Amino acid sequence: MPTRRGAPPTRCGRCWRTVRRRPAWWPWAAGLGEIPATIVVPDWIAPPKRAAIERYGARIVVQAGSHDVRNRAAAEIAAAEGLVDIPPYDHPVTIAGQGTWVLEAFEDTDAGVETIVVPIGGGGLASGTALGAAAAGSRASVYGVEPAGADDTRRSMEAGHRVSIEHPDSVADALLANQPGTITFGIMRERLAGVLTVSDDEILAAMRLIWERA
Repeated sequence: MPTRRGAPPTRCGRCWRTVRRRPAWWPWAAGLGEIPATIVVPDWIAPPKRAAIERYGARIVVQAGSHDVRNRAAAEIAAAEGLVDIPPYDHPVTIAGQGTWVLEAFEDTDAGVETIVVPIGGGGLASGTALGAAAAGSRASVYGVEPAGADDTRRSMEAGHRVSIEHPDSVADALLANQPGTITFGIMRERLAGVLTVSDDEILAAMRLIWERA
């Protein structure tokens, strides 16, 4: 059983809420420290993703409804069971962690990087990337990319405030947040050079190219 607040950090339970690829590596990371993990997932989660979560020993809670509904469900579970609630993107630590990849990338290349393109769901990766690039002293322009059917960040940028999409829809099921986060939107609005959108046909064509030639 997850231990309560006040227990040593290595034994404190975690409750994650997410729709992304991260469900697989979060329970994997938790397992390394023998930390019980609870993952709140949508009812439409892809079977391979659910299987990966189960394989790493996490408890799965299936929650129908919007991303906001899952957020509330995860917060309620964490409060009721004394767990630490970790948002999938709208939290400073989550954003900082997602930005580490760009620091590693700059360590691996001496070439001058002029443009960085990063996918946007709730904005954690895009925010972390923009902050990480700046911290590395890079002058690269960071662009976010969203599915055309889930372009809440693009709409929010144009409106100047966070806009919610009732039913985001795309083959890119890892990017179906219906609204950018409060923290992430502020960072993206300040740091991104722009937000682009791509159609599902373009996404599938890119996937096919990777499968065939990568």
